[in-house]
Amino acid sequence: MKKEFDFLWNLIKKISINLLFMLISYIIPKNNNLYIFWWNWWKWFSWNSKALFLYFKNKWKKVFYITNSDIKNLDPKFKNYFIEINNFKNYLLFLRAKYIFIDGMTWEISPLNFILWRFNIVNLWHWEPIKKIILSDKNYFKGNNFKKYIYTKLYFNKIKFGVTWNKNSKSVLNEAFNNDFKITWLPRNEVFFDKKWIFEVFEIKKLLNIDSYKKIIVYAPTWRDKRDSFSPFSNEFLEKLNDFLIANNYIFLVKWHLWTKNIDLDKKSNIKDISKIDFDIQELLKHTDILITDYSSIYIDFLLTKNPIIFYAFDLDKYLSEDRAMYYNYKDVILKNTLTQDEYKIIDIIAKIDKIIKTKKYIYEYDKLLDFFHKYKKWWYCKKIVSELDK
Repeated sequence: MKKEFDFLWNLIKKISINLLFMLISYIIPKNNNLYIFWWNWWKWFSWNSKALFLYFKNKWKKVFYITNSDIKNLDPKFKNYFIEINNFKNYLLFLRAKYIFIDGMTWEISPLNFILWRFNIVNLWHWEPIKKIILSDKNYFKGNNFKKYIYTKLYFNKIKFGVTWNKNSKSVLNEAFNNDFKITWLPRNEVFFDKKWIFEVFEIKKLLNIDSYKKIIVYAPTWRDKRDSFSPFSNEFLEKLNDFLIANNYIFLVKWHLWTKNIDLDKKSNIKDISKIDFDIQELLKHTDILITDYSSIYIDFLLTKNPIIFYAFDLDKYLSEDRAMYYNYKDVILKNTLTQDEYKIIDIIAKIDKIIKTKKYIYEYDKLLDFFHKYKKWWYCKKIVSELDK
């Protein structure tokens, strides 16, 4: 009986607090110079929300970054900007913000997971979708989950607008979120253009202890909906790869997706699992010489570096049939010149990469992809978001 009473009492408290703050959100005036940035999902100071936060911090706005991470472990340069939603004062900051910028799903915006508060939400999203997501994904509402459908639609309708890359991604994201996305491009990619206001929170090479290697190779696969462990490499291949890396003084960094079950790699001197180290992947991409991926859209950002990309699609047919459909034909939006389903060919491609990237076919494919995904190839991404806000 006590357990049932506690559950009921906690439910009443949660509903009462939500109703109170919902009411306050419609009464309390907004501060036009107060902007809040929110990255609750993965609890990091990273990506679009980090980049736009740094931009506004160096401009004219009063900004705060909400996090559920341990603030003591975050960069001390920003200690006065990091806040947790754990007291009334911070709740009021949250409620008074003119705009709240998010990198993930809309339901993360409310500390109490409520949808009726009065917010001006700008969805910065986190990756360019090539795989079908949310309302586009037939599996998202599997089992005719009408409640989930209504819940999702209500949340997305709280967004003022979202930001995206080009007319193709605008169409895709409008469909996925049933919302209005503007072509401003993404703030995090300012990092590739060495603007003074964007800087590394960590010295990545020192953090990962990779400063002495001739080439930095990053393997970053996407996640699988089933979230099962998967084995992209055999032990025999890893042995051969490690020997090749040692001979050439290369380092091979493995960044499993957050939602992939931990996959143990046999300890190899030049193969390093960096998945559990807390850093912004964008800062590593800036120093990456070769990127290897599968169906992750991480390569779309990386195109701006003009550095080579290898596509290792060892389970392509299974992924498309059992995991996730795509908005595009996969082979039309990658570099076919460096596509392989054979793990051993990865070594061959790496060994020949300096020659491959000089071929006319590779250059043509690379430039075509760059134009397809990137309307803007310069540094004005944050400025374009400001112009949309001014409208």
